Amino acid sequence: MKTKIRIETAIEVLQKNLDEHATELVDATDVWIKDAVAALEKMRDAVDREGVKASGQALWAILAARPEDNRMQYAKFLGMLKRAKDSGEIMIECDEDDYDCIFQDNWSWRVASKARNTSYSSRKL
Repeated sequence: MKTKIRIETAIEVLQKNLDEHATELVDATDVWIKDAVAALEKMRDAVDREGVKASGQALWAILAARPEDNRMQYAKFLGMLKRAKDSGEIMIECDEDDYDCIFQDNWSWRVASKARNTSYSSRKL
């Protein structure tokens, strides 16, 4: 099924989703940095004591699991909608998948980043 929605409404929802993501990203990054520093210090201490026996596996795991920044993906869709609005469009046509992404924040890239980022941001005091 396809329906028409107001561009202004879609912009407001996407902006809200972007703002929530940005807050989550800041919190996740703060916690991730603390984890990375702790892993670096542990690696440094292991190298001082054990030399070549020290493993960087924990450090690599943390570096590989850094928080994901989706601001550019949101900006791409917001930019498209704002340009359509500026050109005089009032409505856009969307299907169920578009609706799910815009109004439920259910983008494939967002689902993946939310799982990772929340694992950090939920630990912020």
